Amino acid sequence: MRLRPDQYLDPSDIIMAVHCLSISHHHTPLSQRERLAFSHDQLVNALEVGATRRRPGNGNLQEIAILSTCNRTELYLTAESPAVAAAAGRGFLAESLGVDRDIIRRYEVQTDGDGAVRHLARVAAGLESMVIGESEILGQVSEAIRLAAGAGASGAVLDRVFRTALRAGKRARTETAIGKHPASVGSVWVNLACETLGALTGQRATVVGAGRMARKAITVLRSRDAGAITVVSRRPEQGQRLVAGNERSVGFEALEDVLADSDIVICATSASQPLITPQVVAAVRHEPRTPLVIVDLGIPRNVHPDVRTIAAIHLIDMDDIQRSLENSVDHRRGEIPAVEAIVEDETRRYRAEGHGNGVLPVLDAIRRKAEDARRSEVAKFTARLPHVPAELREEIEALSRSLVNTILAAPSQRLRTEAANGRADEYARITSELFGIAVPKPPDEVDTSRPPSVP
Repeated sequence: MRLRPDQYLDPSDIIMAVHCLSISHHHTPLSQRERLAFSHDQLVNALEVGATRRRPGNGNLQEIAILSTCNRTELYLTAESPAVAAAAGRGFLAESLGVDRDIIRRYEVQTDGDGAVRHLARVAAGLESMVIGESEILGQVSEAIRLAAGAGASGAVLDRVFRTALRAGKRARTETAIGKHPASVGSVWVNLACETLGALTGQRATVVGAGRMARKAITVLRSRDAGAITVVSRRPEQGQRLVAGNERSVGFEALEDVLADSDIVICATSASQPLITPQVVAAVRHEPRTPLVIVDLGIPRNVHPDVRTIAAIHLIDMDDIQRSLENSVDHRRGEIPAVEAIVEDETRRYRAEGHGNGVLPVLDAIRRKAEDARRSEVAKFTARLPHVPAELREEIEALSRSLVNTILAAPSQRLRTEAANGRADEYARITSELFGIAVPKPPDEVDTSRPPSVP
């Protein structure tokens, strides 16, 4: 992941305390996790707000990135000190999610310095997942820093933190067997559903939602030879892209009719309120003659928990899945020591690279100088072509940015490498002279690592 040149902080802001505020399935019940989960719009808005607060004079929050999944909401940030980061992070989450700070304080676990880096590496490696070693989290960590960088909310420090975690996650899956035994959310809900239905073969199935989890559910249903599959979504045209053959896509207005004719329903939407309530179920199943299995994969929940009390309804939610998973991953636990060794190795590498933080202000200054030159030249070029279409202007901008990044990539990596080898000051001085830049010397880096705490 490379950051755009205009996303870098001022040199004086580079050496900051790295901090993590985590709310996860380890210490937060589902009823609270759903209140503290980001919708897509909330996530985008929060990152945009975070980007504005990186500007001088706009508060203590500097770089931020948000990792939001079904089982965790984590804020990674940099600030001038661990104490400032803890308070600013809690306030930022509360504001972004529209909840009271006391809710955050009750369930949060905070770490900083090497502890925050180590935690993210453990997350990426699958050690902190509901399913130990599951592979989806690696892509979610990558997506978190991609979104943060795209919004201008993150910078050089968190870029390095996330690169460290992604290396640990990739190594865990290539150097150990932690992810090679099947134990996924999909396999668990299928097993739980089959306890009631016997098998999925020929069962009439409904999938509510058209996102990533819904697509996975459809794949699982097909692999188990389910009968007719119906996709219910807010926009039927989205669901239409997921169906094939005799499968069909309908809108939410048809949900009650579909429920009346289903054997199994899988809900996987980002709706903020339950879509299936006791009233909805009672209205369509007056005299149930066969059982109906409802699988709720939504966070927040898509199905009201009281649906569980209705006769012949078998509700499976994420808490049920978690309990079952805890009994199914013992065979992966033997790989944990090897993965933990990888995490420690990457954390040490991060720390060693940190000794070369003196080159980070130099890299930022070079990128800003290159970006100033790029903008100036593009402006001169496009000024001579006043009738160039907007689409072509955007392509010229993109090409010029790509050229700058490509040219600076190799020397930037070499500077980082030499810095990690103890030659940071020497290379920073020489590079500054070569490029004609004046970079203020950053303050001495303070070891901000401390044990995890639950304030």
